Amino acid sequence: MSNLVRAKHPNGGEFTTSEAYAKRKGLATVDKPTRDQFGRIIPAKPAVSKDGARVDAARANRAELEDAARTAGLSDEQIASASTKADLATLIEEASK
Repeated sequence: MSNLVRAKHPNGGEFTTSEAYAKRKGLATVDKPTRDQFGRIIPAKPAVSKDGARVDAARANRAELEDAARTAGLSDEQIASASTKADLATLIEEASK
């Protein structure tokens, strides 16, 4: 299966997802690390509009990660057990090995 990549959401935010999902959805990938120095998934960077108001990209990111998890073969129970997006991304990465 595929590795995790940083992808650019159409609204301007960046998030970590599987490479396969980013390709399937036609998302541009960003050449940035997916994990911090401690091995944790880097959280989504929400888009910010020109007037400084925050754009809610986090809700879409969870749905995209859930789609990627299903593609990786995870069950709905396994997906529901992940309480954070970082936990879900870790499950996807483990399923891809």
